[in-house]
Amino acid sequence: MSVWSLASELLFRTLRGVDRWAGLPKKAEATLHFRDAYASLLPERAAERPTLWIHGASVGELEDLASFFLSDEKLAEAGWRAEDLVLTASSVSARDRLERWRRERPFRYAGPLPPDRTRDIHRFLDRLNPVWLVLSHNDVWPGILEAFAARGRGERRIVWLPTRWPSPGFLKERLLRPLVARLGARSPEERDAARADGYDAEYVGYTRIDRILARLERARRDSRHPLEERDALPDPRRISVLLGSAWPEDAALWRDALARLSDDEAARFFVVAIPHEVEDPHVVASIQHRMPSLKLVVREGILLEAYRGFDLAYVGGGLGRGLHSVVEPVLWGLPTLCGPSLRAQPLAPRFIRQGALRTVSDAEALASILRKVALGGLREWRASAEAESRHLLGEGGATSRLGALLRKLPTLESSATP
Repeated sequence: MSVWSLASELLFRTLRGVDRWAGLPKKAEATLHFRDAYASLLPERAAERPTLWIHGASVGELEDLASFFLSDEKLAEAGWRAEDLVLTASSVSARDRLERWRRERPFRYAGPLPPDRTRDIHRFLDRLNPVWLVLSHNDVWPGILEAFAARGRGERRIVWLPTRWPSPGFLKERLLRPLVARLGARSPEERDAARADGYDAEYVGYTRIDRILARLERARRDSRHPLEERDALPDPRRISVLLGSAWPEDAALWRDALARLSDDEAARFFVVAIPHEVEDPHVVASIQHRMPSLKLVVREGILLEAYRGFDLAYVGGGLGRGLHSVVEPVLWGLPTLCGPSLRAQPLAPRFIRQGALRTVSDAEALASILRKVALGGLREWRASAEAESRHLLGEGGATSRLGALLRKLPTLESSATP
């Protein structure tokens, strides 16, 4: 066992001990229990056929690849079946989605990554027999990755789809470099940079865009707006703003910014918010308390479709929690705002460069932008957003490119078991 694997196992055991004797914060405790639940989901018998393992840290990383693993056609093109797929996540945020996918599709396994304990790792690998790992983004667990690699008798068996290249983190780079067979880059420029660093890299793009594009096309054909029944449709008489994936601090920012405008300027804006945590009553109540004047819509799974018809979008999480997806409003051609923390959204810097996205760090900065918008300053901004939308529409096909990459991989059936 390497130093990294030993450290990972000791950390997991330490957290379990702290939780048992003193208790951990609820989120950390929930994650530990989520990881422990893997055993109850394992099939009774070991897989006779090799399996393809797809891993993402949380629901977002798995959603990035859903257009591939939820399509029988795309799987078949790559030489796989749903019955031969293993889906894992390490964050409890993916629990409900994995449960739904288990009900809907005959996956070999769809559940948590096992705990970083040697016996759990080998039980997982013995029962599921994965021969390839598609690693979405940058979630690296040394113990299980090294145990998985050891079964390959020295063969490289990981297809890495990093968030961006160069990928941050000394540990990730040092651990993954000898294990990665192929690297799927998000852009031709990142592919070239990864190749210069010695990786066998191919351009794949963002498979999540394919999934969003399919929903977008359905939304455009639907005559009924998802906010119609909530009496929150965009107001054609005013500048309609949708705060997507909103948190209480986002509502407070908008409240303070609008308070800095004149009454006539502020009256020009109609603000609707959809919380990021629609099932958390404390988050919902806090948003409404911070900004009583906004129209709050508490409904899950409609955000992409809800952006239709609005004049301006603001995406939450960028004030420190981690920015949520800015792709959806830009695909609608909406001028988009967010906070300054862009992590987890690798396309955000590009959207800023192209003029579709702007960041604000405080209420005065937001108020300054809103004053210009109230005076008719949306036309050029919207033109930039629409141009970037057309560019994104032309980047479809990442799911097929990923399938083509996987189709070229050897099956490694001879090294499927130790």
